[in-house]
Amino acid sequence: MLLLDRYLLRNLVLPFFIGLVTFMVIMLAEVAWRMSGLLIGQRVSAALLAEYFLLSAPRVAVWSAPVGILVAVSMAMTSLQRHGEVTAIRGAGASLTRIEGPWLVGAAAVSALAVWMNQAVVPKTTARAEEVFEQMTYQAPVAKQAWDELFRSPDGRLFYVHKLDAEQNTLEGVTIWAFDERGRLRSMTVARRAAVQGRRWTLIDGYTRRFDERGEPLGPPEPFQHQPVELWEAIHQYYAEKRTPYEMSITELRDLARVLEDSGRDAHQLRVHLHFKYSIPCAALVFALLAGPLAHRYARLGSFAGLVLAIVILFLYNGARSWTLALGLAGSIPPAVAGWLPNVLFGAVGVWLMATQR
Repeated sequence: MLLLDRYLLRNLVLPFFIGLVTFMVIMLAEVAWRMSGLLIGQRVSAALLAEYFLLSAPRVAVWSAPVGILVAVSMAMTSLQRHGEVTAIRGAGASLTRIEGPWLVGAAAVSALAVWMNQAVVPKTTARAEEVFEQMTYQAPVAKQAWDELFRSPDGRLFYVHKLDAEQNTLEGVTIWAFDERGRLRSMTVARRAAVQGRRWTLIDGYTRRFDERGEPLGPPEPFQHQPVELWEAIHQYYAEKRTPYEMSITELRDLARVLEDSGRDAHQLRVHLHFKYSIPCAALVFALLAGPLAHRYARLGSFAGLVLAIVILFLYNGARSWTLALGLAGSIPPAVAGWLPNVLFGAVGVWLMATQR
């Protein structure tokens, strides 16, 4: 039977890589579209963009792996059925469940590998991608043109910027509130604008006012013409919040959610996306449960029945995922339910199909 198992698994290899690579190309194209805002004025080099996409590939591969398994199992079962190999194998005493067994093991291995990559590989490549992202931000404007932005730095300071000027790479109308460990206001700094050179920010034409523990002013305002300020981490956090959760790793999402919660802001939506980061890799096993029985039933419809079935299953699963994602983001269902409900529902259908197949 080991010979049979190896033969069945070999049938998965080529269609798996076809599905994997195809979906990776689609997802990277979506990332490129989201990154297009950095290309304002052609300030980002093609080499940096290529390196960023290369470093993003492991993260994209994790999301594409279930699609590769879906395509592989669907096409493998269709091919074996149409060539009479399923009949021959069953004639030797193996059941359909036994035939699908190696594929389920392969799908479970892919799911485990994807989860491992999310923990061991993706964080490292994402960290390097972040360094490249920072290099791109040196060349790109501070941000897209925006007005009246409020954000918090990791050290607890609160920033208000009236205008983010993309063309001049400056911040106009800056106000900074600094608090002590008990959340009491200790100083307020107001500046006409802030300019950046490399990683160094300088406040221009402003004043600082300090407060005691009761919130009373400590003397008159202290004017300045130029004053250095630690602003890079806050701006970097601003970038992180502007990027979509699909462009973040598990570590990035978890850290950002923690920062938002520590600053008193709602991180429910990030928690929803965080659960999907785990549930999507595990969908490979769910797809294998579904694809095998369905491809066996409908293989008689043609050589491309497996591919059509894969597309249909992916369409239905994505629809269910979109609904639970929307309900989760709206706060109608808990983050864990939103992330795992599609897997539970489709997995239950797959188990039922395997139990009733003939």
